[in-house]
Amino acid sequence: MQETKDTALTLNLAEINLLYDKNYFWTVFDVSSDNNEIDSISFMLISPNSKAVLDDKIISIKNDFISQKSPLNYLIIARYLKSEGVNELAVEYFKKSAELSPNLEFYWGEYLRFLLEIELRNEAFAKWNISPFNVEENKTETKL
Repeated sequence: MQETKDTALTLNLAEINLLYDKNYFWTVFDVSSDNNEIDSISFMLISPNSKAVLDDKIISIKNDFISQKSPLNYLIIARYLKSEGVNELAVEYFKKSAELSPNLEFYWGEYLRFLLEIELRNEAFAKWNISPFNVEENKTETKL
């Protein structure tokens, strides 16, 4: 663990010698706070071969499902991307799915759950004006 007073930190992943196709977890702590964990993220460094295979699959799925821009088609793509760990692109498709169905709670709920699942709490809370404390306390009571 390394302590710093900087508010930004840049890492050169090539210098760290990370292995391809393995999940890594990164956590930021505030040593001066009772609730030490501030932020966490998981990521995977995808090998060039895995990236090529994944790119081909994504292109095929997009061609199959994007011809008709429907919330369900975008949700199918989002869930596939999620299953492959391509979270940045999955967020985009969960959002598109929700935006195409502004009055259907199901698609917005899927988007919100995914943001929370991948630890994008601040984005989720800001999007829906939710207090992080209310979400934790009322987990079982919240309907999405």
